[in-house]
Amino acid sequence: MANWCYTSYVVVGDANNILDLYRKLLSLLEVPSPLIPNEYGCSWVGNLIALLGGQNKEIFCRGLFSDVELEDSSILRFSVLSAWAELFEVRNFIEDYYGNIKMYFYAEEPGCNYYLTNDADGVFFKDRYIINTSDGVYTFVTLAEVYSFVGKLTGKRKHSVNHVFLSPTSIINFTSKKQSYDDTRRSSRDNELLQRAQSDL
Repeated sequence: MANWCYTSYVVVGDANNILDLYRKLLSLLEVPSPLIPNEYGCSWVGNLIALLGGQNKEIFCRGLFSDVELEDSSILRFSVLSAWAELFEVRNFIEDYYGNIKMYFYAEEPGCNYYLTNDADGVFFKDRYIINTSDGVYTFVTLAEVYSFVGKLTGKRKHSVNHVFLSPTSIINFTSKKQSYDDTRRSSRDNELLQRAQSDL
């Protein structure tokens, strides 16, 4: 059985294409039966791939989408629950299909310490660090916040990453959210879309 990965997406770019994607996602949720027979139902990501003309057997699309929301016709948000990891093949396919949209995401699968984002500037997903303790999960934007939290947790002042990792307590699980490998270099189109999205916020 797969571990489930929770991914939040923010789609920015051309307003007409964002509206089209929004309508397509909603249309799949409103039909009485799935576009393609499957064990997951109408919200299976494979239905979206098929609706966009793709081959769901060639793209790993084991997941369900939900929480579809349109903000001022310029930003689309939705979530995906998928097996193991963020569905990067689906994301790449959708971006290629539309050509002038960018899908930012934050994904987490805590069972395998998988935390990933392609929002390097923290425009939509600001948190960069996670600490899992027996009392809960805590997120932080800066290392200074991490050090402060760990200091309070252990009763000792922490000054560096080495001190955090060398701490004798076993309740700390420190993870830095890293950029995804396929998004390490932004194109000029990505920069333009990011600037447009920042001005819309």
